[in-house]
Amino acid sequence: MRMLILGIALVLLSGTPVPAGQLQSGETFFERFPALTRAATSNYSTSYNFARYIFEVNVPTDSGEPLGGLVIGIPDGPVRVPSPDMIRAVSSDGAALDFAQVSLEGRNLRLVFARPVSPGAKVTIEFYPMRNPRIGGTYLFEVSAFPSGSAPRTQFLSFGRVTFYEPGGRR
Repeated sequence: MRMLILGIALVLLSGTPVPAGQLQSGETFFERFPALTRAATSNYSTSYNFARYIFEVNVPTDSGEPLGGLVIGIPDGPVRVPSPDMIRAVSSDGAALDFAQVSLEGRNLRLVFARPVSPGAKVTIEFYPMRNPRIGGTYLFEVSAFPSGSAPRTQFLSFGRVTFYEPGGRR
């Protein structure tokens, strides 16, 4: 108990205010994580050309930090990695969001927003046009988020599950 009181006193007396969601090292983090609320496609048929893949993320009002960007892991195998010109972001009011950077690290797309997405907002990421895999099944897109700041801590949100069906309804 004595150590706890001493630790609290040191933090209070340090004189350096630290914003919510930021460590003294400068690393930023979410106090409450954003949520992947939807992963879908405009067409669930295998081998379909011109499908739109959709990922919706809600940033809670008490997240502590705005959303700086997302990392979307593309499943191994027959799912193609979209090129940067095939990716767009839309805010909850329908306005287009610009990217400061779109980079590919292995099969992970790192999308950095030009202006961070405010707490309480929703962002939709769309890949278009995409060609659906030739083989039916459920594909898992790994979605992570990171707050704005020079040293953000990336947080895994969820797997976006998208199922494609072969003719006759087979997966």
